[in-house]
Amino acid sequence: MPDPIFQGQTFTEAQFENMGHVEQLPADVGNSYPAQSRFMRLWWNIVRCWEAVVTLHASATTAAATATDAAEQAESAVAAISGFNLSGTANDKDVIAYDISSGNFVRRTIAWLATSLNLGTLAAQAANNVTITGGSITGMPTPTNASDVVTKDYADNLLALNDALLFKGALNCAANPNYPAADAGHSYRISVAGKIGGASGPAVEAGDLVSCFVDSSAAGNHAAVGANWVITQSNIDGAVVGPASAAIGNIPKFSATTGKSIEDSGIGFSTDVSFAANSDNLIPTQKATKSYADATAAAAKNINIVLTSAATYVMQPADDVIDVDATGGAKTVTPLDASSYAGKTVRVRKNGGDTTFNSVTITGVTTLHTAGEVVTLQALAGVWFVIARYIPSVWTAYNPTVTHSTGGVTNVTHSGFWRRVGDSIEVRTNHSFTGTPAAFTGWYVSIPSGLTFDGSKTSPAGVFGQVYFADASAASAPIGVVLNNTNNTMNYTAQAANSTYVFAAGLSQLVPVTYAINDIIGGTFSAPITGWNG
Repeated sequence: MPDPIFQGQTFTEAQFENMGHVEQLPADVGNSYPAQSRFMRLWWNIVRCWEAVVTLHASATTAAATATDAAEQAESAVAAISGFNLSGTANDKDVIAYDISSGNFVRRTIAWLATSLNLGTLAAQAANNVTITGGSITGMPTPTNASDVVTKDYADNLLALNDALLFKGALNCAANPNYPAADAGHSYRISVAGKIGGASGPAVEAGDLVSCFVDSSAAGNHAAVGANWVITQSNIDGAVVGPASAAIGNIPKFSATTGKSIEDSGIGFSTDVSFAANSDNLIPTQKATKSYADATAAAAKNINIVLTSAATYVMQPADDVIDVDATGGAKTVTPLDASSYAGKTVRVRKNGGDTTFNSVTITGVTTLHTAGEVVTLQALAGVWFVIARYIPSVWTAYNPTVTHSTGGVTNVTHSGFWRRVGDSIEVRTNHSFTGTPAAFTGWYVSIPSGLTFDGSKTSPAGVFGQVYFADASAASAPIGVVLNNTNNTMNYTAQAANSTYVFAAGLSQLVPVTYAINDIIGGTFSAPITGWNG
């Protein structure tokens, strides 16, 4: 309902616009009612809302004008571009570039832009994988997180700070080069064997590793900087440790039971074919040994052999073999003065054709008795020694003599063989009947002439062998034993029927058998001989 205060009143536009301010109300109105009247408060709110609407309208009008101006400017700019050419099929991520040669704007690819700006090749990348070809990334900070990238300088310094082994390449040591300048951890592999650190440095082989363990080690020889380096061998299987030095050409020998430590043996090789040094510290080569042996063998072919049958022969300095014929009787050989011919060797032989037992005596040394017997003498320390003796043991035929206590046997043939065995004689005899013999008692067989039994080496009452008595008609062969009779005969005895021994006086043409044609008495015995040495 209209307020009765304004009923019938009109206001101008200016008055209406000023109604928002109490002090600008018409005087008659403002003076007629207090400001706190209900009507005036309502009116006040209406005026304020209207002011807000008016302000918002003004702002929108201004923004619209601004946008219109911007659009007009953009259209003017585009219209001002001459030769704008975007023909062809567009690709994802293409760019617009100004071509100065044509004065036109053209469409270009990202790859063209990277090449034009010297950015290298940058392909489309996955979110967690970036590949850059050409160029470099600089200005990277020191990494702090596990996923941060690191620079080469950071990685190099990290290795250096920890003295890690850093392979620097290969070293050819054929010309014995010096150690290179290096820091701790720098390592080199030897490609060609030689010496490292100069000609006086240690020997190295292909595959060995030399490593520096001191920072800022200068280049130099082994004496100057060798203490800064360590050499690791690559061929250590079965390696041995030797001395600090050794004589050139000497043979090494093991110095411990480990088999891995050697030393200089002090023994070398010799090519001297004469062995003149006569040294225990030299080993002859194969060629030297062969040459010496050939020369010795050639000299041995010129052995000086002396044949003599003189009763006494005086040994000469040139004698090598003295062959003595003693068939005419006992002989004597007088040796040289042993003190004047130290080391000389001489052989003395009793001639093999001498079937007698005449002795050959080497004065002051020994005696030979058997044909073919040889002694080798050598002068040592002023004395002649028998260093070898050869005694032939050959069966030799002889005709044994048979004697009896009574009677004389007839119709019987005697034969025998003997041989020397050391200091004893071994004898075999055979007595074959060609008919009925004459009466006899006892059967005594002789040994070879010139020999006598050595009673000092056996008991005269001992048994020296056995004998058998073959009765051809009875196909039987009683046996007996051989006993000593005299110094040069043996007594063949038989065993009687009552199992008692019957000595020579009891043996006859009827005991132990009745001898007739084709009957045999055979015996074997052995006994030591006087003068014989084994």
